[in-house]
Amino acid sequence: MAQQPRVTIRKANRTDMDFILRRWQIIVGDLVAGHAHFRPSRHAPDVARTRLLTQIDDPDARVFVALAGKRRAGFLNASVYQRSPLFSKEDIGLIENVYVDPEVRLLRVGSSLLAEALGWFRTRKIRAIEAVTAGHNPDATAFFGNHGFDLLSITLLLNLDTAGPRLKQATRETARILRGGGNRRSKR
Repeated sequence: MAQQPRVTIRKANRTDMDFILRRWQIIVGDLVAGHAHFRPSRHAPDVARTRLLTQIDDPDARVFVALAGKRRAGFLNASVYQRSPLFSKEDIGLIENVYVDPEVRLLRVGSSLLAEALGWFRTRKIRAIEAVTAGHNPDATAFFGNHGFDLLSITLLLNLDTAGPRLKQATRETARILRGGGNRRSKR
């Protein structure tokens, strides 16, 4: 039986950028596959490169790269932001993107990346961390759930260009609810 490569995590540097951007494009491709409404602009790779390069040097952000043996195997980028003034003024951690190459996912590379990010957040005295995933990515939702993240919100999208008959039905249903008719789909 072949020995599994050792997984190590390190802070990303500028020489990692091509590797990270190729994985970022896979993430974006998965998002686009889920919703025709999301089409990256032709400038998206340049914007992503600039953002990620900025995060490498930003004290309020981190980009981590996972190595399986000597080979790059995944990345995670995270940042700190201030919560809306509607809520308490504490800073919040944000896991922006995580990607692990499929052939090394059983090596717990994602867990190692997340552990490194959580350690960094702790050094910053961050007490709450958010992770955002695509709604059609149950593996990512399960991954974060298995690491103690609770479901906080769900974002729904209605594309008015493609809604067609569903929109007409939904509009009738909404109008009925607004008139006090209740929600027929509700099981209450």
